[in-house]
Amino acid sequence: SDTAGLSSRDRRRRDIQRAKADALYQQGRKLFYNREYKQAIRRLVASQEMLQQASQTEYSDQIAKLDNFMTYMNQSWATDLVKQGKALEKKKLYKAAIKKYETAIAKDPQRSTEILLLLHQVQRRQRLQSNK
Repeated sequence: SDTAGLSSRDRRRRDIQRAKADALYQQGRKLFYNREYKQAIRRLVASQEMLQQASQTEYSDQIAKLDNFMTYMNQSWATDLVKQGKALEKKKLYKAAIKKYETAIAKDPQRSTEILLLLHQVQRRQRLQSNK
């Protein structure tokens, strides 16, 4: 462990950074559950950066868990965006639906094929609508 030779001042600094990182993580989780994804990601990235500054080796497990949680969050965000896109599509708000689908692809690239199908369908509907 890299903590063996730490001075008490360094240990205290790490403990303070860890406590701040934990607080940011809790804020991020709360924002995520309130579907405030942008703010949640900001908090989680800040938490992760704080842990990295404190000690990449000591906190490597927590840093990896944050990566996994942010991936899960982006997947959830993409799911919400797809739902919003479908609702906009039903209202014939094709431009807005397209934007939602494009953002969803950026948030969850693993589902890009599935979401691209929806995107192409709404683009086709938009073209048909504009040809009328």
